[in-house]
Amino acid sequence: MKHIVYIGTHLKTGNPTTTEMLSSLLRSSGWIVDSFGRSKHKVSRFIEMCLGVLCNSSNIVLIDTYSTFNFYYALACGFISKLKRTPYILILHGGNLPERLKKKTWYSEWLLKNASHIVSPSAFLQSEISALGHKVHVIPNPLDLKSYKFTKNRAKTPVLLWVRALQDIYNPKMAVEVLIEVKKTYPNSKLIMVGPDKDGSLENVKAFVQKHNIEKDFRFTGGLPKQEWLNLSKDADVFLNTSKVDNAPVSVIEAMALGLPVVSTNVGGLPFMIENEENGLLVHTKEEMTAAVIKLLTDNELYDKLVDGGREMALTYDSEKVVALWNKILISC
Repeated sequence: MKHIVYIGTHLKTGNPTTTEMLSSLLRSSGWIVDSFGRSKHKVSRFIEMCLGVLCNSSNIVLIDTYSTFNFYYALACGFISKLKRTPYILILHGGNLPERLKKKTWYSEWLLKNASHIVSPSAFLQSEISALGHKVHVIPNPLDLKSYKFTKNRAKTPVLLWVRALQDIYNPKMAVEVLIEVKKTYPNSKLIMVGPDKDGSLENVKAFVQKHNIEKDFRFTGGLPKQEWLNLSKDADVFLNTSKVDNAPVSVIEAMALGLPVVSTNVGGLPFMIENEENGLLVHTKEEMTAAVIKLLTDNELYDKLVDGGREMALTYDSEKVVALWNKILISC
């Protein structure tokens, strides 16, 4: 039986991360998986990861690879793996990663070139990194679809749902701006915003809500356990994704799995996930997003079409299908 060391961010957040889900799936498929990256402090986590690769007699190393400071975790662990002659697989994450890799520094090229395999959860990152001359396999982030109750016929009150960390790159203020505009046509419209505050964006959002006197129509829950926000989704009619930069947001696929039509900004990996007017709507501005929401609420045929198309897209993320793709890659190492 092969032994895997998985280098990633395994911090406890209250909800299973995609890293934790993949680790669990691989274990259930018969692999021995040791995960490293639980330390909260960056330096401690860096040491933990390096020692995890150095001191374990694994057959394969999986390395989550990001564009931020975490990129150097991947670089160090890749270097140690190479010294030990242990094959490593890079798992690409983050909409900004292509910009880092396009700079073609010697160390980023070395990391990619020496990987046994490069895996991306999205066709977007595959396209961007393949253009740099590297073969990339697409394996979606896994979803346990049994946990997502598909609801097709919704009341259309309307209630808008936004689920993401409150951070400038995800542009939470735009969701509130859309609510204000939609209320001109549907005065009873409401917005539910779910997610932790990451960079102080919450204060800006709350100030904007107060300025426009819509406190009674705006609900901020903070970060919630998965089941709690899934329960909240039963009251929602449309899912908003307002990112400025993005790759393959799991929340979008989760919304599709629940039967919520998605209206998203057309950035990064979103057009690789969403086929406009087939399984979602893609927009560029708050005005376009407002118009898209109103169109959905008035066009039942389009609404139902996007719900069905979204569900079909979500099915490709089913955990059983995803683990089968991973087994194929791992067995080849």
